[in-house]
Amino acid sequence: MQAFEFHAGEMSIRELFNVPLGYNPTSPYLAPNALNFLSNNANLLVTGTLDSQDRPWSSILWGEPGFIMGLNNTMVGLSASAGHGDPIFDTMGDGKEFKGRKVSGLAVNLAGKRRWKIFGRLNMGKFETAAGGDYGKVQMLLNILESLGNCPKYITTRYLTPIASTQTQPPKSREPPIISTALSPAAISIIQNTDLFFITSHSTITDTMDTNLRGGAPGFVRILPPNPSSSSSADTTTKDPTSLIWPDYSGNRLFQTLGNLQTNPRAGLTFPDFTTGNILYLTGHTELLFRENADKLLPRSSLAIKFTVEEARWVENSLGIRELAEDHVKASLSPYNPPIRYLPTERQSTLAQAADVQATVKLEKILEVTPTIKLFTFEITQPSSAKKDNDVEWKEGQYVTLDFSKELGRGYRHMDESDPRHLNDDYYRSWTVISPPSITSSTTTTTTTTTATDSGISAIKTEKEKKKELSLLVRLIPGGAVTPYLFKQRQPTADSYRIEVPVRGFGGDFFFSAAPKRDVNIVVAGVGITPVLAQICGLEGAASLEREGEGEAGGIRINLYWSVNFRDVGLVEWVLGNYPQFGRVPETLAPPQVSGEEDLEKKKKKKSFEVDLKVFITGGPQDAEIGRVTELVEKVGGSVRQGRITRDDLVVPLDLEGMHSRLGMDEKNENEKDKERWYVCTGDVLRNQILSWFKDGESAGGGVEREVVSEEFSY
Repeated sequence: MQAFEFHAGEMSIRELFNVPLGYNPTSPYLAPNALNFLSNNANLLVTGTLDSQDRPWSSILWGEPGFIMGLNNTMVGLSASAGHGDPIFDTMGDGKEFKGRKVSGLAVNLAGKRRWKIFGRLNMGKFETAAGGDYGKVQMLLNILESLGNCPKYITTRYLTPIASTQTQPPKSREPPIISTALSPAAISIIQNTDLFFITSHSTITDTMDTNLRGGAPGFVRILPPNPSSSSSADTTTKDPTSLIWPDYSGNRLFQTLGNLQTNPRAGLTFPDFTTGNILYLTGHTELLFRENADKLLPRSSLAIKFTVEEARWVENSLGIRELAEDHVKASLSPYNPPIRYLPTERQSTLAQAADVQATVKLEKILEVTPTIKLFTFEITQPSSAKKDNDVEWKEGQYVTLDFSKELGRGYRHMDESDPRHLNDDYYRSWTVISPPSITSSTTTTTTTTTATDSGISAIKTEKEKKKELSLLVRLIPGGAVTPYLFKQRQPTADSYRIEVPVRGFGGDFFFSAAPKRDVNIVVAGVGITPVLAQICGLEGAASLEREGEGEAGGIRINLYWSVNFRDVGLVEWVLGNYPQFGRVPETLAPPQVSGEEDLEKKKKKKSFEVDLKVFITGGPQDAEIGRVTELVEKVGGSVRQGRITRDDLVVPLDLEGMHSRLGMDEKNENEKDKERWYVCTGDVLRNQILSWFKDGESAGGGVEREVVSEEFSY
């Protein structure tokens, strides 16, 4: 059997990532299992061809299993359908001689998550464009020169059914392709929602082509914002985006697509919508981004591909193999899909560059709040070489990202059915920092210094060394990698091993804006309370300053709606016992009280700052623990209800006068009279419900405009 060598483009990628040379498993013929799959299982064939400008395009051909016929181990015939507007009718229907043309292909069966790559030269072919609203017809006889089976990673399971053209919209509704040089709103929508696209590349070194797929969770391909500097002054036609980017996930490490792009940046991308039959075809050029360059455009990526559109084709109702409604419920995303990685513009305060934060954190203390929630306190350490003006700082309410890769990383794994979710895991994790940026603890240390004395004896000096600390409230994630590791740690002692991990940066802009005469409305769920805990001291201080500046008119009131699972009611008890800003606290839970002038000052602050706490306990029966928490919440002036937060809890008419009177405020802020701002830190389901309630409830709320600022857990 002929052995294929890696070409220069593939070798350069392998060297960059220190991948050993190894063996290239590409075959010059079709093995029996390849012939069987092509002839009996595949119902899609994505083909790659070049147009007259040598630009790659990816086309989608389909048929019932058997539409591809393996004639022998080096020849394949096929009779397939293709949608109207497919570029194959231009690349192959230009009247030039077909024989010898390059054709790459990816035979696919999404239901079985199987795929097989082929490359060959056209022996003969026939290409009939769609007529009268019917599908086009493609017939080819290919001499196979290369073939390779690929793994099922990142493929969404889908059950596709070829349908007759008469089952779709009538022929007159088949509009011609919309051709442009930028991404239209329809194109952006299909990209933003895709979990799969096909890509064709062309190596100018070997003069071969490759077609494959890229998959991930919906949204894994991100749209880059338009770059005004890239448009000429004469161009008045578009401010639409022209570029997209996606991360390269861990694969078979053959780097066949990337190797081709390293030598020839041109690529053809196709985004199908199997429910509507719409297709987006793109051809353009790529830029491979490595390490710092990748992380700059797509944080937490060490390798990413940027694609810039040269030509886009949008075709509606073109695809004749669909995911029917009854089969849509069977679709399932790959367990190997990593979390979405967002652009810096989509996360306004992204992670600081590693070079900017030269620090580690060492586990100092562990406090169990509930069996599934713990408070971890870390000591922040910086190397002596770190600049003084580069001290570790963060803002109240921001999150920190810690790097656990050295503790948990397991190196390269191609497939791992026992742990698919962590195959691409960088082991970076983020939590809101609940300790103020200025918090320190003092420890007594003994240091020896030489002192000039008459006797020449060294003197012993005892000093208090201040250590900067960082505290995180962490929930155990069953099946996760990092939180179970943290929860297994024992209480650190002077002699025990303490985990120490690098700080990768601070980020987030979920800050509460508190103005006098305005309520601060906050909805949180579970440990979503952490941004409140991080900022509540600052809000209380702001209220005190406002009061001093405005007399009786100043003041801040927080309306806090907190949804808590019955298993986490201990978290409510812990919060009330450690944050006196929530109101009157029972003596058994309250920190030591101050007296005299300090106590008087504290009472003044209480008058200008108020938290109206409403706790909603979900799931579980009424028991003694819930009863105890109910009593505690009521003692601080709050309320408890078993059940979920509902629309009626949040969508109520705005009562500015009532709010003013509650805080002794006589003046109204006319500029914000009819506007409420709500801060939401919950899971996706509740957040989307709240957005829907507010949208539908504007008229019910007296025409009040509600602005929602949300914090997500998908850092």
